Amino acid sequence: MDDLTKEFIAESQEGLDRMERCLTELETRPEESERLVGEIFRAVHTIKGTTGFLGFERLEKLAHAGEHLLGSLRDGRLKVSSELISGLLRLQDGLRGILSLIEETGGEGQRSSEEDGELIAELAMLNSEGDAGVAVHAEAAVPAGEVAGKASGVAALSGAGMSDKTLRIDVDVLNRMMNLVGELVLTRNQMLQSGTGAMNFPELARRLDSVTADLRETVMQARMQPVGNLFAKFPRMVRDLARTCGRSVRVEFSGQETGLDKSLLEAIKDPLTHAVRNAVDHGIEQPEVRMAAGKPVEGCLRLRAFHQSGSVVIEVADDGAGIAIERVLAKAVERGLVTEDHAAGMSEREALQLIFLPGFSTAAAVTNVSGRGVGMDVVRANVEKVGGSVEIESKVGVGTTLRLRVPLTLAIVPALVVRSGGQSFALPQTALVELVYVPAREAEQAVERVGTSEVYRLRERLLPVVWLERLLELEAVRGEESHGFYMAVLEAEGCRYGLVVDDLLAPEEIVVKPLSAVLREIGLFSGATVLGNGTLALILDIGAVAARAGVKPMEEEETEAENVEVQAEEEEASFLVFEDRARERTALPLDAVERIESVPLEQIEYARGRTLLQYRGELLPLSDDGHVLEELEAGAKDGAATVLICGDAGRGGRKRMGVVVRRVLDVSPGSRLEKDEATGEMELALVKEKLTTVHREFVEDVEPELEEVA
Repeated sequence: MDDLTKEFIAESQEGLDRMERCLTELETRPEESERLVGEIFRAVHTIKGTTGFLGFERLEKLAHAGEHLLGSLRDGRLKVSSELISGLLRLQDGLRGILSLIEETGGEGQRSSEEDGELIAELAMLNSEGDAGVAVHAEAAVPAGEVAGKASGVAALSGAGMSDKTLRIDVDVLNRMMNLVGELVLTRNQMLQSGTGAMNFPELARRLDSVTADLRETVMQARMQPVGNLFAKFPRMVRDLARTCGRSVRVEFSGQETGLDKSLLEAIKDPLTHAVRNAVDHGIEQPEVRMAAGKPVEGCLRLRAFHQSGSVVIEVADDGAGIAIERVLAKAVERGLVTEDHAAGMSEREALQLIFLPGFSTAAAVTNVSGRGVGMDVVRANVEKVGGSVEIESKVGVGTTLRLRVPLTLAIVPALVVRSGGQSFALPQTALVELVYVPAREAEQAVERVGTSEVYRLRERLLPVVWLERLLELEAVRGEESHGFYMAVLEAEGCRYGLVVDDLLAPEEIVVKPLSAVLREIGLFSGATVLGNGTLALILDIGAVAARAGVKPMEEEETEAENVEVQAEEEEASFLVFEDRARERTALPLDAVERIESVPLEQIEYARGRTLLQYRGELLPLSDDGHVLEELEAGAKDGAATVLICGDAGRGGRKRMGVVVRRVLDVSPGSRLEKDEATGEMELALVKEKLTTVHREFVEDVEPELEEVA
């Protein structure tokens, strides 16, 4: 195809997307018919006008029939009805099918005389009340059911069209990318001319790092698309499914503006579609059943997207019958998946995970639409392929919520690099809760045994412990006897556990590479990467590690209200404890800390009496109350400083800053405060029964939040 035809197909597909959204909205909001009908008419009229120029006669003939019907609707000769909306949706399917055929083969095909004639005849019949002039194009007043079947077949041919392969990018973003590429070329030329021995080489290296980071961020921004682009495809599907199943369902959206990488949007399209079909077919009850249960006749399907801990969470929630746990367990026992004794001891959360087993279903009858649970193993597998996870919650009589959690982007992810058994591994930071260092003097008593499992008591809660070298059967590499061990507290798929490793390396933003078939069979790794020092590292699959180690999901012993209250108290009273002055403990609110960075001393700059750091395109002021930088610079010029990057989220508009520390000690809840009698400001807190100074920049933030914690 030539460029003109490709552009026509892309724009026409976008126009048909708008047409579909407007049609489903028109049925529920007839008071806005003037605006919506105008949008629909323009979409069809544009296709008809351009096809005459390009010579696509079949497309022009069908678009002309639709334009005539829409003209009668726009002029008020026809009223909006469900039959009219259905006919226009089938017109949209027919136009989309022909466009897809042109894209695939370069031509319109030879099926126009029969299939298009049937659709044109239906449009003429719908238009007969206003103007029957378009009937001359029809070749047969075909039954509506037959036309509907053929139209849905045409729609199934569309697949991934031109619009799925193209992106619309803001010109400002392209200009920024071009400027950054220019900076990249300039810096490369200067480095090549100067050589590695030049005095300004470190400065050029920092500039190269800064430009590369900015370029990566800009490219990611260009690839980001709003989730609403995917959500917009579901109102039509829900409408058709509800009519087929004899149900009344409305769709509600929230978080449509949430951005997600284009490739990830395509990857989760099928899992999300399956979840929506399940919710309509076997989640939401028949109208008479809902009335008997005291529910509104119209069911509600909610699609919600939001950011959480560096990931995008998409929820599909219905207010239907829910999933009966006893039926799930009975079916699992019947199929021999679990024993009766095991089933009796399973929690609700564990029982719900059974629906992700291949072929598992609790549906009373299999329909041609879906079955609750059928194919859910494929849903989870497809989401896990892109580094995501799937969770499900359900309550009988209330409804079911399926939660898809996916990373923001596939290409580059922040990770913590660890070493165990002499090898390097990467832990995705989205699953990292906190880091714990256990000194050698406490190592023997720190880990306790409960039956055959090992646990660590973290803030009065028992945390399952997984030793990475034992899990992977690696040869132990022991360091100094005085050295304790590091434990990364991880959480995925409702499981929280501590992963014990030999050493922690600097966090990196890694480029994810696919695994070979041999490594995929192991089932513990989600990818591989090349680290900054040139060595290879495998990326651990946090959920798979938990499953292999036998870690069970966290039990919910308190009521929902108690859980919320306890969680709020822990979040409000949590501190990151560090040492800046010698032997003096200092703390700041945990929710203020974004990252812990190891910064080379040569990257720290001074201007007008201020200490500054160029960090990801931002100029951060550094706080160094303990004069740590002076000691480091006096000791070793090529050393590095530990800097806490503190953000402004929820902190009264304070700008981001960096806090220079000697070392990070712990993450702990506070228990009581001491105030200065003269100023009335808080200065001291008791954290783990030890006096701790609250960092001066965060005194006001902590004062209204911290209360006594039992």
